[in-house]
Amino acid sequence: MSIMSIWQRFLRWWHDHKNPPPPPPGKPTAGFAVSFNGLAVSCLDMSTDVGSYIASEIWEWGDGNASVNVAPGDQSHTYAKAGTYTITQTVTDATDQSDSVSHSVTVSDNAPPPEKYNIGAEQAGGSFQKPTNA
Repeated sequence: MSIMSIWQRFLRWWHDHKNPPPPPPGKPTAGFAVSFNGLAVSCLDMSTDVGSYIASEIWEWGDGNASVNVAPGDQSHTYAKAGTYTITQTVTDATDQSDSVSHSVTVSDNAPPPEKYNIGAEQAGGSFQKPTNA
């Protein structure tokens, strides 16, 4: 083997190791946090993707309803009745890879009662009558 061929092999090895091909895009990771008030839930989208971007999301609310092909971001939903439901989020990135995550929530229609004493007559749709002295 000549010095020139050794040198060419070294340069090829050096080039290949100094400039490796980029890693393939990572798989997206679905994630969300839930807060709720009465029958209404709000989901804070915490999904991530390395090397690509999340192109669409599907939210299954566990009551037969779904939000399909929505743009990434926070979502909300109101249930018709109290109960325990499983919310599933599926995210798909621009390379058509996907991931899903589910959380169970228990919602109740026992929301706090409205203020009874600080509502003005106009807001309540009524009128005041002054008591008469007997």
